[in-house]
This record gives sequence, C-alpha cells and structure tokens, in this order.
Amino acid sequence: MPASPQLIEKIKAHILKNGARSAAVKLVDAHLRNIMGLGSSDLADTTTFANGLDEIEVLLGQGNFQEAFEVAKDTAKAMAEEEGFPEDDDEDGLDALLRRGGHLEEVRKVVRDVVKESLQGLVGENFYQNLQPKEAIQKAMVDHNHALKQNNTGQADKIAGNLKSHLELHKYNWQQDPYAMEVLGDFV
Repeated sequence: MPASPQLIEKIKAHILKNGARSAAVKLVDAHLRNIMGLGSSDLADTTTFANGLDEIEVLLGQGNFQEAFEVAKDTAKAMAEEEGFPEDDDEDGLDALLRRGGHLEEVRKVVRDVVKESLQGLVGENFYQNLQPKEAIQKAMVDHNHALKQNNTGQADKIAGNLKSHLELHKYNWQQDPYAMEVLGDFV
C-alpha cells in the first residue's frame, strides 16, 4: 500500500523539525508496531536496522517518499523475522490472529510469548554466553560505551542488564570490580 499524500506531508514536516534520520526511525517504528506491536527501541540494534535507516534517510533526502516508505516496510519485516516473529502468511502470527477476530487475551498471549522468547535469547545467551566474567565485562564495556556514544540509552540499558544477569549467573562479585561498576554503576 503506497503512502498517502497526508502521510507524505507529515513526513516532510517531521523532517523539517527533527531531520531525515528521525523520520526514518519513525517510519520503521510504525511498520514494526503494525507487525509486532513493538518499536525499534524495544529490539536490539542490528545491521539490518542501521542499513535500513541509512537507505531511508538517503531516499527521504532525495524526496523519494514512496520508496522510503517501502524500504521502511521491508526493513521492519526483516527486523521482525530476525526476532523470530512469524511472517504475515504464517497463520500463527499476530496479524492472522487479529484477522480471524482473536480475543484480547489471545493477542496478549502471542505478544507475551514473542517478547519472552526474544528476551530469553538476550539474557546471557547472545551477548555473553560463552564468555568468562572478565571477558564479558570487557565486551560489555565496549558495547555499552558504543551504545552511549550513539545516544542509544535503551541498548546501553539492555547491555548492562545482560551483563548483570550473566555475572550473577556465574556468582561473580561485580560490585568489587571497578570495570564492571563502570557499566553496572546504576544497579548499586
């Protein structure tokens, strides 16, 4: 479905006020919320997201709003697939449930299951699963600082939470480690 003239005017106004990058994030978020009920800030940053934003930003700068809209849609679909969310044609997906008139409790259960499954992959597994505590702290420091430099506090918080869980799983006394405290100072 193409972007409506009203949507294009809203995008133009947003670009003037907040810039093309912010508009690109808004476009991807709108599609993500439509697909999964979550926004980009609820998900881990990926190259799919970054590359999609770069391409959308260029297209918006060129005034190619329809193509930017389509790239945002494709980026959101790819991000949802990376998170293990069923595709549109999967009859177990949220869209299918809503199309067949699923009850609110069914919808909540599907969303809870998807979020729970995504979070299970984050707690220790993806970030630090095979690392010793000191190695995990070093990696977290780099990742955390990078997220903060990118002004992505959501990702920085996820990194800190994952590190804390991993260290506690290994019964590591992180409060006594100055490097761990650099990342986990807010947890004291």
